[in-house]
This record gives sequence, C-alpha cells and structure tokens, in this order.
Amino acid sequence: MQTWWDFLEEQGIDANVVVGVDEAGRGPLAGPVVVAGVVLPKHHGIEGLNDSKLLTENQREQLFEALIQLEQKNSSVQIAIEIGSARQIDKLGILNCTKRLMKRIVKKTQPKVALLDAVNVDLYNVIQMGLTKGDQRVDCIAAASIIAKVTRDRMMMDLEQKYPGYGLAEHKGYGTVKHRKNLKEKGLSQIHRKSFCASFV
Repeated sequence: MQTWWDFLEEQGIDANVVVGVDEAGRGPLAGPVVVAGVVLPKHHGIEGLNDSKLLTENQREQLFEALIQLEQKNSSVQIAIEIGSARQIDKLGILNCTKRLMKRIVKKTQPKVALLDAVNVDLYNVIQMGLTKGDQRVDCIAAASIIAKVTRDRMMMDLEQKYPGYGLAEHKGYGTVKHRKNLKEKGLSQIHRKSFCASFV
C-alpha cells in the first residue's frame, strides 16, 4: 500500500495535513450512508490497510480498533465520521447527501489536501484529488473505508434489534433476494430509503 506522503511526492505536492475520505452504504435499500475521514502520519505503523470490501470482517474489525487506538495515542491522527439518514438520502439524493457529508468531514479535519475515492466535491482552500480505486492505492483512504464500513455495519446490527424481520444484520440493508422478499411481505420501515425501494413494494 502506498503512503499518502509517497503519493503526494509523486504528484509534486508538498502538504502537511492530508485527509483520506471514503463512504460506506451508498447502494443499500435501508440504513444510513456513512462517510469517514482519516488523517495519518507518514509512519503510522498499521499494516494491512486496504479497501474494506477486500478484507474479511475480522480483518476490518482489527484494523478499525488499531486506528482508533492510534488516534488516542497520536495527536497527529484524526478520525471523523458523518452519517446521513435514509430520510436525508430521500430528500437530497444519495450522491448529494454523500457529498454534503464529505464537505463536513473536510471542515472538521481542516486539511491542506483531501484525497477522495473516485468522487469530486466542491471544496474551498483545499487541494482535492478524486482517485479511482483510491481505497486500494492510498492508505489514508483505505483507513477511511474501514472506519466507514465498520461503523455502518455496527449500526445495521443494532438496527436489526429495532426493526426485526428484514435480516438487516445479515445483508446490512443491501438489496438481496431475501431482503426484497421481506420488503414485499412487511412493507417499508422508517429506515428504508423510499426512493430506492419503490419497485420492491
């Protein structure tokens, strides 16, 4: 995995504070979209950072805890999380909602450079790069991918208790055959995205 420092040097950019930004949950029929931002030092010492989708659940959990512990020990590490509800997604559209959350992440972390995974957001006074497969190429984006994914998965596990019968803990709100079947039988809950589910109910 390439460090953000190496990547920026290749691009001829000199920056002291860089945030990697990524999201989890743009595609599901239910639940929130979660955006995370992570600022890492050059020598952060965490091995195995990668796109969260390429990691096992156990690997994601271990890396999540390692990142949280690193933030507690190292003042140069920042982790920021923003969450958009199903209602906000229906009101704004998933892309606009996600971009709004990304702007909040950048405002929180106050970086000189924002590295995003294949998304461009209108930012002021910040150098921005949208990188295709950024979560596989740059470690701070990979870290953000892991933070966002684990945070959202844990939320969906909790929502399973509040909205039983949909299988949320199993499919995390994605449009599996079982989920679509349950939607037709039970109808929409408060955490379902109406704009995503119109064809299933």
